[in-house]
Amino acid sequence: MRRWAAAFAVALAACGGGAKSGSLADWKLRYGAVVVDLGAALDRVAAATKEGEPTGIRTSCAALRESVNEAQHARPVPDEKAQASWRSALDAITAGVTDCLGAMARGDARQLERSITQLRDARLKLDSATAALAA
Repeated sequence: MRRWAAAFAVALAACGGGAKSGSLADWKLRYGAVVVDLGAALDRVAAATKEGEPTGIRTSCAALRESVNEAQHARPVPDEKAQASWRSALDAITAGVTDCLGAMARGDARQLERSITQLRDARLKLDSATAALAA
């Protein structure tokens, strides 16, 4: 588990019960696992692309697409800065995973390289969003 995921899990536990409905603490309690799962799915894609095995890349990108779709159904973060960071991460992941799946379907190495770059950027954006959520 990445350092940010562990820190986020600790922050979630610290939020505990009694969070007001609609508060950032409530959002973290409801959607914290979605954030952690999305990061893990993104890391699996990075590992698969490093290994270079087409079936592994395709499978991990399909799983990432499912994770980002689930994340997009979360209600907005009740903190404007955190929401902007979260939305930026989701948009970057969506673009990268769309290119990844398209590249694998067409056997397009250039598109796959573009998706790898997009997903690296998405990882940084997700880390920023996680930091904003933990603040």
